[in-house]
Amino acid sequence: MPTLLLLFACTGPKPSDEGDDTAPIASDFDVEVEVGEVQTVLVVRWTTEAPTAGTVTASFGGETLVRNEAASAKNHTLTFVGVPAETEVAIRVDAIGEDGSQSVGEGSAVTGALPDWVPELTLDIDDPEKSEGGYTLFTLISDTGAAILGVDEQARVVWYWPSSETLLDMTPFRARESIDGGAILYAYAASDPDDYGEVVRVPLAGGEPASTPVPASHTDFVEYTEGGYVALGWDVRAFGDRQILGDSLIEVAPDGTRREVWNVFDWFEPDLSQTWPDFYGRMKGVEDWSHLNGMSYDPATDTVLVSSTFNNAILEVDRASGDLAATITDGDGSDYVARGVLMSLPHSVQPIDGGLHVFSRNASDQCSQSMDVTLDDDAGTAQVTWSYEDPDCIHIDYLGSTLRLEGGNTLIGWSTSNRVDEVTADGELVWSASLDFGHAIGFLQHEVVIGE
Repeated sequence: MPTLLLLFACTGPKPSDEGDDTAPIASDFDVEVEVGEVQTVLVVRWTTEAPTAGTVTASFGGETLVRNEAASAKNHTLTFVGVPAETEVAIRVDAIGEDGSQSVGEGSAVTGALPDWVPELTLDIDDPEKSEGGYTLFTLISDTGAAILGVDEQARVVWYWPSSETLLDMTPFRARESIDGGAILYAYAASDPDDYGEVVRVPLAGGEPASTPVPASHTDFVEYTEGGYVALGWDVRAFGDRQILGDSLIEVAPDGTRREVWNVFDWFEPDLSQTWPDFYGRMKGVEDWSHLNGMSYDPATDTVLVSSTFNNAILEVDRASGDLAATITDGDGSDYVARGVLMSLPHSVQPIDGGLHVFSRNASDQCSQSMDVTLDDDAGTAQVTWSYEDPDCIHIDYLGSTLRLEGGNTLIGWSTSNRVDEVTADGELVWSASLDFGHAIGFLQHEVVIGE
């Protein structure tokens, strides 16, 4: 994959009138570079005599990464992610004063070693001309514990958590970069509907995490505004002598205020002529009916999208009002008439232009697929207009996710196969990384840049 450069245009020094010494001309300065608790993260600090903005350039092994430090100030701190472990890095800061003057500071550091638990990834396919680069976040799940990795375009680990040799004793299925760019977020599930889950915020450089309790939360969450979260929640209702497990959406605002945004039991009734599996072993005898799992948030419409695996449906919920904005399924109750089979056992959903991008696990005798479901609002129809399945017909029976990238490629997480692929719109496999780690990888989150 190509090296990622984020550049911004800036003017050179403004000419000053001879003898005009009123403009604050910044002088060259020292740069302090520290390695974070997460040993691949650099914390870069510098101070200028006058307010400046600028760029921070990290050079290592013939590679260059650039971060934009746009805030005009005298005292600066930038957390820099993107350098692999055990690498000598030269840091250059180019500062631009408000008067157009320029100054330079330099520093260096050596990143530390990865913890022993971090698995080695194998870069199986790499076509730098066609792949999109960036970093991919995902969780690792095994019988002995869980963890989170950030992996770059060369399948090198550039971020990880926990920072110690001990894996997480609870399982997060999703990791996301925070909206403010200063942390990685992940979530723990509640043990049952009467318990609390939590959204955990880990500073990029490591350190003490902050936790936000969320009642009955499980599986997935979104950050809809800085410090504000919507998570999936469990709800159990009695129907005669049967216990039926449904789902809700629980919001925790930045000030800690909690509310139930939406509840599946308010909009649908379980068909009691059917039975559902006792899927969650912690809730014995409880039938798993709605089984919501993957989530995404669309800030343009302030709606939350969720996939319902056992009902082969995607639901769109208005976050502010709690109204069910749309139901997309092959079956009864859909707001769109399906042209052909749409999806089977969906497990992730993402809004895209013209519709939805979905991971469809499919039945055990079929290949799992990444697909686009195009929604025609005028005709009121829904149909699959693009799909990709592995040539060797991988079937995923647990988790699985897919992401449409900004440039049009698609990133696919074959969870129980412990593999991540990137394919073009023509279905050409242009990047693939695999690892040997326990049971599965969780939802994928792609970040063009990790860092403040």
